[in-house]
Amino acid sequence: MLARLDFSYSERLIHACIHPNNTQQGGKKIKVAQVAITTLTDTKKEQKMPKSASKPAAKPRALKIKKPAKNAQIDHQPDIATADLSQIRLLGAAEAVKASKNTVSDGLNDALNQSIPPDPPTGTPTAPESAVNRFMAASQAESTRMAYASDLRHFLAHGGEIPSNHEAVMAYLTEFAEKLSIATLQRRLVAIHHAHLDYAKTIESKGGQSTPSPVKHPDVQQLMSGIRRTVGSVVRRAQPMMKDDLIRSLLMIERLTPKRRARDAALLTLGFCGAFRRSELVGIKVEHVAFLNAGLEVLLPKSKTDQEGTGRLVFIPYAQSDRCPVRALQAWLQIAQISEGFVFRGVSRHDVVSKEGLSPQSVRLIVQGAIERVGGDAKLYSGHSLRSGFCSQAAVDGWQPWAMMVTTGHRDSRTLDRYIRPITRRQQKSLL
Repeated sequence: MLARLDFSYSERLIHACIHPNNTQQGGKKIKVAQVAITTLTDTKKEQKMPKSASKPAAKPRALKIKKPAKNAQIDHQPDIATADLSQIRLLGAAEAVKASKNTVSDGLNDALNQSIPPDPPTGTPTAPESAVNRFMAASQAESTRMAYASDLRHFLAHGGEIPSNHEAVMAYLTEFAEKLSIATLQRRLVAIHHAHLDYAKTIESKGGQSTPSPVKHPDVQQLMSGIRRTVGSVVRRAQPMMKDDLIRSLLMIERLTPKRRARDAALLTLGFCGAFRRSELVGIKVEHVAFLNAGLEVLLPKSKTDQEGTGRLVFIPYAQSDRCPVRALQAWLQIAQISEGFVFRGVSRHDVVSKEGLSPQSVRLIVQGAIERVGGDAKLYSGHSLRSGFCSQAAVDGWQPWAMMVTTGHRDSRTLDRYIRPITRRQQKSLL
């Protein structure tokens, strides 16, 4: 049996046990198998000795096995004390190989189980649907989403549907071509297009086949081109609130209740001197304001041109007159007892301050109310009049474009041209 032992089989078992991932667990099994191989190697060398050797190998002596006692369990192991050395080696090798066939094969199975990684899970891992929708919705500003929703409701209320065809979209544009501005019609088309894209995603996710957006149809594009040429695409710009308009408005707000008067004074002066957009103005919180010796600093965490939230600081210095925006803001925070949260809030007719912040639409109403109290045409003004008023007044006072951009946050000086050129044109002298 020993002569027929597969020597290469034991070597393969040892190689399996010393797998890099199984070196510690199979340590004892490796030693057993190595002893077996070493013993077998020495035995084979002795069996293959040439016959011409000078001294023949000694004949092994017979084993003296003691007779077991009566009723005693027979043990087939020889008495090591009386056995020959070569017999001990042969018997030890046989027992070692016999044990190695069981233990090393077990170690091989363990090594294979540990070294082979589990099968990767089938399918593509997906994130929670609520988190995906939340982050995808954050790709657009909240004001943009609200505007698209309003435009879509208008389309659906006048015979439109989702999905729709290009004939229905063309009928909608024709009906409101002379009632709405070109910019409004263009935004309505964008809202309808986005609604069809969302609908297509829903259908494709269920295994269906979606239809292309009708907004991209050539007939719709040709119709919009004809509307622009016929109706005109002149963009109506809000009238800027200049410094004189602001001063007259501050004089007339004295008729209001104390808290409403303090709020409007702070909102108008801060919006003008900081050149804030209406969304930026209503988004200011107490935590964003830092009062300094020379004025105050306002942190804008996010704005129209900073949707990713890089942040921008706007410094507003103290004014020498009683129309100082820094003191006006301090007075409003004190009388309204606001220590955290939104700075500008609603005030009821009973002069009670709300806990909620103002909406961007509220800025337009406050500006138009101030203009109306001084006898101006409120329809010509909007919430953007404060920002455009700063740019126009700075151009009148001779500010350089780079100095204006520090406050306004414009990235391109060409954007300021629409504020500067009208002022420069009006200051030109006649050649006659």
